[in-house]
Parts: sequence; C-alpha cells; structure tokens
Amino acid sequence: MNTSRVDNTPVSVLEAMACGLCVVSTNVGGISYLLEDGHDALLVPSNDPSAMAAAVHRILVEPSLAKHLSYNARKKSEQFDWSNILPQWEALLGWASKNAQQ
Repeated sequence: MNTSRVDNTPVSVLEAMACGLCVVSTNVGGISYLLEDGHDALLVPSNDPSAMAAAVHRILVEPSLAKHLSYNARKKSEQFDWSNILPQWEALLGWASKNAQQ
C-alpha cells in the first residue's frame, strides 16, 4: 500500500514490484506514469480510505487478479534494473557533454 498524497517515482513501490508484491497506490503525481491501473497495480484517488480498502479487499478475494498484478509488476520492475538504466544515463550524459561543448 502506498498512500502518498504527493509523489513522483517512489522507490518503495519499485522495490515492492521487484519482489512480486501486489501494489495498491494513490494515483498522485508521477505514479500514473509508473503504474497502470488494473495491469500492474490498483490505483485509487488520494485521501480516499474506502477506495484503498476496497482495492486491498479485491486483491485478497480475487486470486487471479493478484496473480496478474504481481506478474506484471515484477516484469515492469525489470525495466528499472541498473543494467537497463546505466546505458540510458551514459547516452544522456554523453549527449549533454557533447552539446555543452558546442
């Protein structure tokens, strides 16, 4: 459960996804760019405890949903592995360095 009212890219959510846990999160800030409701997480409005409880309840009573969310969350978390992120940083910093010299 991620009950943030403001957030960008919460590392705790990425860690939970990497562990194959089901994620229920508020749909605030950049979270909707990270998570897809019904695909790899359940997203609820901020400051809505009833919606948060209902989403957690769904995971508990719908094992096929839990399996679907868990599998997709784990797969998505692999995109954030350092072996994928490092080459992107190297390309970006190389581009910035090259353009700064011009």
